[in-house]
Amino acid sequence: MAGKSNMQALEDAIDAEGGEDSVFDRIASGETISRLADEFGVSRGLFYKWIRQSEQRRDRLREARQMSASVLADEARDILETSTKSTIPVDRERARLRMWLAERFDRPTFGEKKDEVNIEVNIGLMHIQAMKRQRLLDEQAQAGEEGMAVELPRPDSRQLPAAGENTIPAEDSRER
Repeated sequence: MAGKSNMQALEDAIDAEGGEDSVFDRIASGETISRLADEFGVSRGLFYKWIRQSEQRRDRLREARQMSASVLADEARDILETSTKSTIPVDRERARLRMWLAERFDRPTFGEKKDEVNIEVNIGLMHIQAMKRQRLLDEQAQAGEEGMAVELPRPDSRQLPAAGENTIPAEDSRER
């Protein structure tokens, strides 16, 4: 029962504050959940529980945090612009924290842009090329015994088959 009375007290306090709109506007302006929970006299856990009770509240929290990312980035800039020689190390960390939060709240805008690199390795084709090269080395060794030279082709990555192309060679017609 105590949990319900705390939840009811939170909802009453939110209504007295101006309702959910006021709460989410404050979050969008950069106010933290901890500060709001303290002000309403409840734990952060209870405040988050109140948010999780409604899909609409979860969506509104996500939107409010996305909007707060710009506020955090502005604060970071202001901190660095007003920094003095003696406060640079501390101010740099304060600004980094705000930019880190901004990145978490709005990745498309403040997240690090990373180029993706996709590498495809065709082990089967590499094995076949190694077998062919070994066969040529064996032929060279036999030809060397007979006094003849055999030129070895260099492995070439441009010889890779197109996507979907069969990479298994046809059986040699010669006898082994």
